[in-house]
Amino acid sequence: MSADILITKRRTGGNQMIRADLKGRTGHDTWINVSTLGIDEAIQVARDYETKYAAIADELEKVRAQGVDW
Repeated sequence: MSADILITKRRTGGNQMIRADLKGRTGHDTWINVSTLGIDEAIQVARDYETKYAAIADELEKVRAQGVDW
């Protein structure tokens, strides 16, 4: 899956922030503050989220295949 990513430099409350956002989406887990983390850690955080959500999806598919109907 490919997503459109928008990298911006913003000034908020007198502080400059570099953000990486999923274009067209808002809310929780749709952006990373690269300024706070640094680029290397921001990359790792993004990879960790991908892994975390893939594991959740795998588990949900397993329980759905077992006939769970919430």
